[in-house]
Amino acid sequence: MAGILNTLSPLWTMIMGALFFTQRFRGYAILGMIISFTGTILLALSRSGGSITGFNIYALLIVAACALYGANLNWIKFKIHDLGSLTITSVSLLFIGPVAAIYLFGFSNFVETMVSKPRAWQAFGFISLLALMSTAIANLMFVKLLKISTPLFASSVTYIMPIVAVMWGVIDGENLMVGHFIGMASILGGVYLANKK
Repeated sequence: MAGILNTLSPLWTMIMGALFFTQRFRGYAILGMIISFTGTILLALSRSGGSITGFNIYALLIVAACALYGANLNWIKFKIHDLGSLTITSVSLLFIGPVAAIYLFGFSNFVETMVSKPRAWQAFGFISLLALMSTAIANLMFVKLLKISTPLFASSVTYIMPIVAVMWGVIDGENLMVGHFIGMASILGGVYLANKK
């Protein structure tokens, strides 16, 4: 559900761009985003058997995060476009580092776990690798993409996440239904339409 809600990022990118960065979007872009988002919902319903369970209040945190993603993309593109991708990525990770360290050493049982659990250092190594490859390098590549494209196009990559999730599900033995194919086609078609020149 978190991955599917994350696909609100392009919608928020459009809203923030229009409200605060004087961006104007063609009808194609708006229609494309609507089609892609509809495909995402269809994918979610196909995956869960078509039933929607109760409302999760914590989902609003993901919606708020997507709004911040939208503001961030526009800010990088239109306000600090003269800074290099490595600088932007380094500074953003540098700011979160001290906060993460305070939490890790002050409010968690990290040190105790590292001392008492035999495979803790191995797990810590995997987490460090994940942080380097999936956070630092992926963030750097994303900022580079943003610099050579538009915020709407860069944020559209979030529509690929549900497709990847479905593919991992297939590898894990889940069955694909017609709704999956329609949803994936809608997502890709909508992204194409939204970014059509």
